[in-house]
Amino acid sequence: MSRALLLLLLLTLGLALVQAARHHATLPEQVATHFDVRGQPDDWMSRDAHAAFQAGLAVFIAAVFAGLGHFIDRLPARFINVPHRDYWFAPERRAAALQAVAALLHAIGCATLAFFMFVFHHVHRANLSGGRLEIELMPLIIGQFLFIIGVVIVFMFRFRRPPGRPVPRHRA
Repeated sequence: MSRALLLLLLLTLGLALVQAARHHATLPEQVATHFDVRGQPDDWMSRDAHAAFQAGLAVFIAAVFAGLGHFIDRLPARFINVPHRDYWFAPERRAAALQAVAALLHAIGCATLAFFMFVFHHVHRANLSGGRLEIELMPLIIGQFLFIIGVVIVFMFRFRRPPGRPVPRHRA
């Protein structure tokens, strides 16, 4: 699962870089890059700087999430915060647990890249259609938040209480 999600992350990165190149080819020399609450532009940058920022952000996001997924096996288990860590990171289960954590990171990386691709798509459209951003970002932000909550729920289910372990009792 982790390898498939890593490939999906790399594919999403490739699409983000193609998107940046296509946007660069069609944007005006000055690009509106920030918009107020009414969708009116209030900050600009050059087309070249915008394309570099768009591509650089995509590479950075992919590198962070792919890198964390790749190097997590070098971390001591005490630095990885999962429920019932001692059980799940015992030597016989460590490889599978690390693969699950890497898959989580790759999935969140894909979602984060897709989120920014969507935002950059609408910034591109705004620059080609008169400069007004015609999208309400709050539903997109809420959707991204709900996706991450869903991934965390799957993650918590994956690292649920080990079989045969009693529920810990807290003293009052």
